[in-house]
Amino acid sequence: MKKGIAWISLFSMLLFLPGCWDQDDLKEARLVILYSMDRTSEGKIEQTAAIREVEPGEQQRIVDEIHSAVGLTERDSVNQLRKKTAGRVRHYDDLVYLIGKSLATSDIYPLLDVLYRDPKTAVYAKMAIVDGKAQDIFRIKKTGTFFIGQYLFEVLKNAENFSIISSPNTVESTFSKMLDPGKDFMIPLVKKTGEREVQVTGVAMFHGHRMTGRLHHDQAVLFNLLSGRYGKETRFARKVHPGNPDNPANYIVIQINRVKRKFKVATRPDGKVDVQLHAKLRAIAMEYPRNELENEKKIKKLNKTLSNMLTRESKEVIQKMQRARCDAFGVGRQLIAFHPEVWKRKKWSKDYPKVRFHTKVEVEIMGDDLLK
Repeated sequence: MKKGIAWISLFSMLLFLPGCWDQDDLKEARLVILYSMDRTSEGKIEQTAAIREVEPGEQQRIVDEIHSAVGLTERDSVNQLRKKTAGRVRHYDDLVYLIGKSLATSDIYPLLDVLYRDPKTAVYAKMAIVDGKAQDIFRIKKTGTFFIGQYLFEVLKNAENFSIISSPNTVESTFSKMLDPGKDFMIPLVKKTGEREVQVTGVAMFHGHRMTGRLHHDQAVLFNLLSGRYGKETRFARKVHPGNPDNPANYIVIQINRVKRKFKVATRPDGKVDVQLHAKLRAIAMEYPRNELENEKKIKKLNKTLSNMLTRESKEVIQKMQRARCDAFGVGRQLIAFHPEVWKRKKWSKDYPKVRFHTKVEVEIMGDDLLK
């Protein structure tokens, strides 16, 4: 009797349970792979999307449809874009979001806010600022076996391995950094360098929600090393001997395999802020035509030359960041956490460029990888 009542109750409840009213079947969706935003000369928002299409037939052929639309706002341009496309367009599978430079120099918060709050957006998609118009990237369409979206995704992944950009570099991670008043952020800077080629040329520096400057390729690598972040293949070449710059014998190529970092923020009674930023880099010589790495004296001399060179370059990077008011090291975050009374008296946009950085880089070459 009790079992019968239980079964009747269960079936009665099922009658009143709602179905999947918000179901969104992927089989019926048309997926966006690459997505970009630009500012037009009239100040409007232009969106471009590469929509993946599988053509029917015995041998199914994959193509990317390219569509563009202009609107007064980000959401308005989305609506205009949907009017031009067939089917239900969804952003579940976006690989990369691109923002044109002209738009990046204005407030990008509203753009990312719309993306971040949309449950149908791929917040794990990578981000990049295009040096020029983002829409121009879509003209590449395909490079080798890669469609433009996948190609750009792989280019950005390689840049992470080479420490040009730090990981993660996604819509989600970027938006969360924008909400932190004590730390600024950087986004990869890409440029179309050929008919079928895109290159990561460095990083775009942001203060608040606007792009305020850039670090070129080598400076971006140094910033990441000073931040204690480095990829599996962090390599760079430096001229360590005087003479003809076209002579390969005057250069060394090293790979960083360990970074030991010291970062300390201190305040003085007069309110001035000092930052001790030291980085010790352990490296392997990947290429050194002079082949003098078995000589201890020569190694010490190379270490000193590289240490002085990278210390000088690091100071230039920090000066550039301060001019752009980009506190990507998070000095402000340290003040908020450990010196809140000092932070309350600061107008960080004006006071950050006055911070005194005491920077030192030490290089220790552990050996010659080519001899192993």
